[in-house]
Amino acid sequence: MSATAVILQNRFSNDGATILSVAVDGRMVHESWNHTVSTNDARAQMIDAFLDLWNVYCEQGLVLYVSSRTVRNLLKEQQELFDGLLIRDTITGSMFRKTWDVCSASHHKQRREKRPLPSEIEKEPTPLVVVATDASKGKNSKTVGLSAVNSCGIIKTHEMELNSIFDGELSAINFALQQFGKNVKRLEVLTDSRQAIQYIQGRTSLQSTSGLVLKKTIKRLTAEGVELHFTWVRGHNGHALNDCADRAARIARRCKQLGTDNKTQLLANLRVELGKKIVGRTPESWLTPKKSNTRGLSSVA
Repeated sequence: MSATAVILQNRFSNDGATILSVAVDGRMVHESWNHTVSTNDARAQMIDAFLDLWNVYCEQGLVLYVSSRTVRNLLKEQQELFDGLLIRDTITGSMFRKTWDVCSASHHKQRREKRPLPSEIEKEPTPLVVVATDASKGKNSKTVGLSAVNSCGIIKTHEMELNSIFDGELSAINFALQQFGKNVKRLEVLTDSRQAIQYIQGRTSLQSTSGLVLKKTIKRLTAEGVELHFTWVRGHNGHALNDCADRAARIARRCKQLGTDNKTQLLANLRVELGKKIVGRTPESWLTPKKSNTRGLSSVA
């Protein structure tokens, strides 16, 4: 079975500082921080990284993603010289995604340590963010629209191909954590799916690949010090964030299924509506007081 590899590189043009990260089959194999004179020099560094990989995995075969489109195209042109090499333009499949996530996380961690952005140096983590999530799935399609709507009025959507609405609800929560889990001390996630809450709490026998991905994200964020809470809210009950998440998920799914190009405008209109409802409200005001004997509430620390 071919190995799966990702090569990421960033070059800072003002001084030529260059970071290179390489991962194979879900684990890091190389990180370096060097100086490159030019863009061509940086590309040569990526090609050298590929050749080092090829020397190790040529007999096994290699499926590779390289962040530079120019280098990808160059390798495609020379692909006949590397029997067993497959160059990918996108990240697909569980192992490829795992390898990408590991490489990307390590890459950006090194970038922050070496070259932190002013915002990362000066900005204190937000004390609390509340985000409502939802998923929408049609009866005869695997297309699922995901949404995450936060207490500041930001609406994020995504589409995936999934087998069930349960997987969709878990994926929507994972999407929310990825979108809003950065630079925050405490994140409260609201969902109208009791099954999703029960899965996070470990109180169900239901199995889900999407759930496993979600649990990895929860583990990563909690390890980074983010306090996570997951709360069930009744759907279609006048909760502005939940209602907006419901509508945003349906917009994402329908626009994807119909192939329309008006999603941006529809979400913009929805954002205006939501903005009127959240004026003057604090993040805390969206939370329901928790009772120790209330089912459907979960806190992950």
